[in-house]
Amino acid sequence: MTGKSAAQPLILIASRDGDGRASLSRAISNLGYKVRGTDALSTLLSWVKKDTTALVVLDVDLYEPSRNGFDTLQDIRKIDPACPVIALGGENTVLSSLLSARFGAVDFFARPYSVPSLLETIVNHVSKQSSGRKIKTPSPAMPLIDHSKSMKSVLPLISKAARSSFPALIFGEVGTGKYLVANIMHKFGAGEDAKVITVMPSQAMTQIRKLQDETLTQKAQTVIFRRLHHFCAESQSALCDWMDENEHSNNPSRVIATFDQSACATSGEQKISPELLGRLQVLSIKMPALRHRRADIAELASEFLEGFSSQPKTLSDCAVKMLENLPWPGNVRQLKSFLAAASTQISAPVLDEAHLQKVLLSSQDNSPTHAKLDAIIQQIITEPPGKTEAVAARGIYRTVILAVERPLFELVLEQENDNQLATAKRLGINRNTLRKKLLEHGLITRK
Repeated sequence: MTGKSAAQPLILIASRDGDGRASLSRAISNLGYKVRGTDALSTLLSWVKKDTTALVVLDVDLYEPSRNGFDTLQDIRKIDPACPVIALGGENTVLSSLLSARFGAVDFFARPYSVPSLLETIVNHVSKQSSGRKIKTPSPAMPLIDHSKSMKSVLPLISKAARSSFPALIFGEVGTGKYLVANIMHKFGAGEDAKVITVMPSQAMTQIRKLQDETLTQKAQTVIFRRLHHFCAESQSALCDWMDENEHSNNPSRVIATFDQSACATSGEQKISPELLGRLQVLSIKMPALRHRRADIAELASEFLEGFSSQPKTLSDCAVKMLENLPWPGNVRQLKSFLAAASTQISAPVLDEAHLQKVLLSSQDNSPTHAKLDAIIQQIITEPPGKTEAVAARGIYRTVILAVERPLFELVLEQENDNQLATAKRLGINRNTLRKKLLEHGLITRK
């Protein structure tokens, strides 16, 4: 990087609002700073790489085919970690504020912002940098780790859903963080102090009746229906009625629902009525399985270990690699439980691969694979009344195969990088047979 005069620090502005950018540039110039402005993220990054920059003002709503504002924010932090970035965003974008902090912004201003306040913040941070004091980057209360491609794709959906008042449906495998995301959407949409109610399957009918009487809401900004796939038919019908009433009320509550996609897939039957799904699928968010988020595992593990004690343990590089290579059928929840066990059982301050192998063997001894399969079979055989007809129609053998076949194909396909020929060879079946099975289970689409 080439140096610039200390008497005239360089401030870069990237904003889609041309008039606002020009006005802000003039105001900053009047303070004695050199200013450059653009509406292109690629241009901004080229400037940061070329010149020593005192501060960047970045509109995180900017977008290019190869990057968005949050990508650019992270890139700036990699190029010049000492360069403070002030993020700008749309109105009421509380989640954008959270994500800006998560990715390294020193402050966030929502439009329409106060120009005098923004100028004061710019002066303060440039002064801190020039005096050699380290600028502390704020951390969000609920981080959403998204180094992986699958989480990068889902994060904008969560942000949009948080800003919306429409019903939202969050689905995915067990342990993928569906309920966490539902609460994040409430907290960074309605506000941290806003009232939220969670309706569980065991008390669904009672709580829905209270919602209909408005004795439970009074008035709740958000109602979360958790594990919707366990709601009985009567509860689902009552929920449809309440949603219709809520939609036309003077102060409707936000509706968010979660359900376990794998529970529906393994049973082979529809557990949520089409009538209810039609009301909820205005905004749909699929949480990716942890095996599709391997790039996130290292930071997730670090976050979990920090929360287990005042003197958190760390992981060796080999231990991190081991965690990244494990299948994690229970997803993030299983990873957290495993690390809690390791933190409790191992006294060493640094957990290495041998430590984790010991904990893994211990957990496998306590719940062997055949016991898990026995539990699946036992559950299918003892299906409650009203569901046995589906089992009888397919037969117990077919039902058990459905319960284990899909996750088997999905795991091996993922490990073989979606190479169907290699997957078929590893499974010992014909490629055409594999393709037929993948289509049946919805793991691929027909071209």
